[in-house]
Parts: sequence; C-alpha cells; structure tokens
Amino acid sequence: LSEMLVKHPNRFNKFLLSFVHSHDSLYVFIERPIASLYLLDNGCGKDSDIKIKDLPPSYRKWLEEEVVYIITPKEKEVFLQLEGDRERDMFVDAFWKVRDPEPSTPKNEFREEHYGRINYANLWFGRGTPTQGWRTDMGRIHIILGEPNSI
Repeated sequence: LSEMLVKHPNRFNKFLLSFVHSHDSLYVFIERPIASLYLLDNGCGKDSDIKIKDLPPSYRKWLEEEVVYIITPKEKEVFLQLEGDRERDMFVDAFWKVRDPEPSTPKNEFREEHYGRINYANLWFGRGTPTQGWRTDMGRIHIILGEPNSI
C-alpha cells in the first residue's frame, strides 16, 4: 500500500474525496477495508477519460440502467476512469460488497433487493407505455425507496 501511495500520490486524495458523499462512507472505509483498498488501489486517480458511450455494452448497461439511481457521482467518476474489463469487474464486485448489509453471508441481500425492485418496476410501472418501468417516475422512486409502508 505504501509503495502504491508513493507511485500514485493523487490516488489517495481522490480516494478520500470519494468518501465525502455519504455518512456511510467512513463506515465502509473502516469496516470494509478490503473493498475500500480496492477502490484506492484500482482506478482512483487514473488519467484516462473514457466516456460512457465508449464502454463495452454490458458495463454501459450496468451504469446507465442497473445502478443509475444508486451509484454516487464519485463512484461513477471512478468507474469511468478504470482501464479494462478486469478492473471494471473488480469495481462492480466492490460496489456491491460495500452495500452488503450482511457480508458474512454468501448472498448479497442489498443486490438481490435492488434487482428485485427493478424487476417489479418493469412489471408494474411501464404498462401501456413505450417506457420501461424502471425509467418511469414511479419506477425510479420504487427502486430507490422500495415498497411503501402504507397507501
């Protein structure tokens, strides 16, 4: 780690800035150091400026459709600076790991809930329109907040 910081001092600054966006960020940094160190060691501070349109289709879909409502601006910036599919795959794994409410279990409950919300939104909120359910206002709210407590 120290060797990496000497070679790339700006990475650490960008990495720390990525934790300013939410109150959970410090928790992630302290409680989930492996995922945090991945973000520090891979991608933060690289100079490439890949655009969304230049991403391979699967990563473009992941960024623009699957996590569009839950990825932070800093995470998106870091993701767009990654070079190569291996780094992107590692980022996606780290992205879900830091959100896993029960990291000791084999499944990621947050990820399953998130994709379940997308499926529900597509099933119920796009009916009768050419728009996919996840793109509608109701679908977006459902994906972000989940089912209402009462109606």
